[in-house]
Amino acid sequence: MHLNTTSSFYQLGYLMGEFPLPSANSVLPEAENLSNSSGLGSRLHNEEDLDVNTDIYSKVMVTVIYLVLFLLGTVGNSITAYTLVRKKSLQNLQSTVHYHLASLAVSDLLIFLLCMPIELYNFIWVHHPWAFGNDVCKCYYFLRDACTYATALNIASLSIERYMAICHPFKAKSIMSRSRTKKFISCIWVASFLLAIPMVLIMGEIYRIPQNPNSLVCTQIVEDSTLKIAIQKERKKERKKERKKERKKERKREGGRERKGKEREGKGREKRKDGRKEGREGGREGERKKERKKERKKERKKERKKERGRGRDKGRKEEREGRREGGEEKKEGRKKRKKERKKAVNHKS
Repeated sequence: MHLNTTSSFYQLGYLMGEFPLPSANSVLPEAENLSNSSGLGSRLHNEEDLDVNTDIYSKVMVTVIYLVLFLLGTVGNSITAYTLVRKKSLQNLQSTVHYHLASLAVSDLLIFLLCMPIELYNFIWVHHPWAFGNDVCKCYYFLRDACTYATALNIASLSIERYMAICHPFKAKSIMSRSRTKKFISCIWVASFLLAIPMVLIMGEIYRIPQNPNSLVCTQIVEDSTLKIAIQKERKKERKKERKKERKKERKREGGRERKGKEREGKGREKRKDGRKEGREGGREGERKKERKKERKKERKKERKKERGRGRDKGRKEEREGRREGGEEKKEGRKKRKKERKKAVNHKS
């Protein structure tokens, strides 16, 4: 059983018995007639001046409702928390739902144990004076709001866990592990306590009627106008921060555009330089090709000259050899002729 805030129960008392909502800004009469009063008459007079309903029947009805809710809430949440903590079969489950249920039961149980007795005593039966001190007043509102926030956040986390377990069962096993669930629940409690910190600054003891100790109440000590001013200042700060962020984003965008433009210009310059280098290298390669062609032509001319020279040398050698052979043949012919002439002369003799 999970019952949330007790402020709704207190509002039920307002509807039945028209109990006043405590606030520091309500219009109060002056304390001229209260300074001389004493005893029961002064107490009744103070209650009338403080706009408090003294109808005993409404108080009894609200008290009975409070007691029933208190018993059901404390017993039910205590059994739930004890079962979830002590029963090992629930702890051995792969699901982490018992962690969320235990946290929810603890938050509801704290609301019933810490808030309902004070509300029943001070806000329903003994309206004033506040008898628990300024620290208890601040702690009461702080713990009440902290437990209320924790209950709401625990219900939300339980809904998320059930959604993941039903709709995405395979992802839930990896995402909603036990260690992560414990960390998540601890973050919920830390966030609820942080959200309840303003109540320590706003709530406190105050005399509803000046110079009257019986008019001491635990209520809001900061006026609504100051709260509105503080909220407006915070909103202005948030707007300034948002504007600064937007300006930074615009500057980053402009800087990115400028950088892109510069990068494009740099790339264009690099491309131009590369083109120039390529042109220069191409011109140099063209010149080198021309030089190579010239060298090849020169080599070819040299080879042709060498071939011509070799042909001439061969022709000359052949001519010389032919001449030598012709001279030898002529000499042999001459010798033969001489021999023939000698033979002819010898025959004649």
